[in-house]
Amino acid sequence: MKLTPRGKLGVLFTIQERTTTTATDGSISESWSDSHEIFGSVETRGGADKGPANDLMIGMERRVVVVDYDEDFQWSIKTHRLKHGETVLNITGVSDPNLLHWKIELTVEELVT
Repeated sequence: MKLTPRGKLGVLFTIQERTTTTATDGSISESWSDSHEIFGSVETRGGADKGPANDLMIGMERRVVVVDYDEDFQWSIKTHRLKHGETVLNITGVSDPNLLHWKIELTVEELVT
């Protein structure tokens, strides 16, 4: 089945999944492999966060990737990340705004290699 962009969800991302392997000496190696593709949009959200003195800091911005909700897919910040071209985005948060099961917002940070 060929994916086609819908509305604002016009950026094609590759979902990567992490696998870990334990060697006989007990060392753990990690690798990432392409899982499947999904359309989304990159947006900036304002927000609030607690500061060092537990005071409220307004104006914190974060990048999110908005994707369609899929009841058959469970997002994980530990085992999934996104790739767009050469850019890799670590997922640092997953939210379902208002629990509508319509769109998922993935808070992301660019992985600098």
